[in-house]
Amino acid sequence: NAAVNLGGRFTLAALGTLFWDLLRLNRTCGPGAVQFLRQVAVRRWRSLETGGEALWASLTGVHLARIMTAAGIGHLHAPWADGPATAAWVASRLSGIPFSFCAHAQDIYPPDGALLEKLSAAAFIRTENRSNLRYLSGLFPQTAGKMVNIYPGAPLARVQAEPVPAIPPFRLLAVGRFVRKKGFSLLLEACRLLAAQGVDFQLTLAGDGPDRPQLVKLIREYDLTARVELPGFVAHRQVSRLLQQAHLFIMPSLVAPSGDRDGI
Repeated sequence: NAAVNLGGRFTLAALGTLFWDLLRLNRTCGPGAVQFLRQVAVRRWRSLETGGEALWASLTGVHLARIMTAAGIGHLHAPWADGPATAAWVASRLSGIPFSFCAHAQDIYPPDGALLEKLSAAAFIRTENRSNLRYLSGLFPQTAGKMVNIYPGAPLARVQAEPVPAIPPFRLLAVGRFVRKKGFSLLLEACRLLAAQGVDFQLTLAGDGPDRPQLVKLIREYDLTARVELPGFVAHRQVSRLLQQAHLFIMPSLVAPSGDRDGI
């Protein structure tokens, strides 16, 4: 049996196809399918955005059920517990193909309004760390037996290079999206303290995101312009080189007020 990873995205260009599949739903899956979709979409979601994503994922699931059945797919796996898992859940319910999903970070902190049902319906659930495993098992102990912790891989290209001599200026590296949970504002505060103590260092803060203006403001406010480099988005294949050039990799993650946190 073939398996498929539901990691892609449907764009607005696919809207006509999705609604056409919806119109044929009664004929292809029976009247109970429409009632199930109504139960999926109409519930207490944690936000308007989550509710909209769930509605779109439900339409996507209807479309996937048809094409996965035609392709002879034997298992569906969704890489996130929110919208992708909802799409896999709907596709599984309509097609009879078993599904599973992975739980990471903002997709379970806080849980959406259908997480228990998705956990109950899934063949298994993968978490990327033991903390998430404990968290989900504590929230929904009735589904703990089907949860498994499998750590994520990070295939980095091997670079043959001499070790960086541990002499000033010390090269610090942080990589990630510029969002609150990454803790980069806390890192810049730490750099301000290092500079005040006379430590000679250079920080490369690679990445981009909505918090970039705030971070740039902090760099100026802390008088770190000459010490902090912002190269912007860095392709995955370039991360190995950055790591080789650094003395210290820093990951100052924190838990956001919403409960969102890093999933690794």
